[in-house]
Amino acid sequence: IGMKIWIGMLLPILGLMFFATNDLLSKRDVAQEMERVNQLIGITPATSALVDAFQKERNLATGFIASQGMRFMAELGEEQQASKKVIDTFFATMETFDFSFVDEAFRKKYEELKTIRKTLDQDREKISYFEWELDQVETFYSNIIAKLLSMLSYGSQYTNHKELSDKFQSYAHFIQAKEAFGTEGYS
Repeated sequence: IGMKIWIGMLLPILGLMFFATNDLLSKRDVAQEMERVNQLIGITPATSALVDAFQKERNLATGFIASQGMRFMAELGEEQQASKKVIDTFFATMETFDFSFVDEAFRKKYEELKTIRKTLDQDREKISYFEWELDQVETFYSNIIAKLLSMLSYGSQYTNHKELSDKFQSYAHFIQAKEAFGTEGYS
């Protein structure tokens, strides 16, 4: 009889342990997902600010080239100085980012941005000395902006929460629409 009692008690205890473990693992998964989302939300302001800075710089640089240096020289220099601070903020923010959960494409975009940062001053000189045509200037900045925009759109991929995913997508689409509107005059 004692063995039957133990067996009778063991089954409910094992069932309780199974459901408790399952619940615990589910909560752990939600916590990990929220940490990933938090990481992506954390880089959004710096990424958006950098998109905006490069959009302004692109507009001034194309105006400078189109006017053959007669207009926007001072404004372009001021914007490039302002952009340096935004660039530094972006990369400082990214230093704290946990890349372990993002895919290779995200990491590659970031590595490409680091490479662009290294040569940015030389590329800006090419603009200042008219070594690039108008379309080269526009393409240079638009490619940087496209990399940043693609990083912004990643947020929706790393959450199973529909409303949060929709908000990431909405914000990314808003910034992309702003970019499309800004480049309309170049085509």
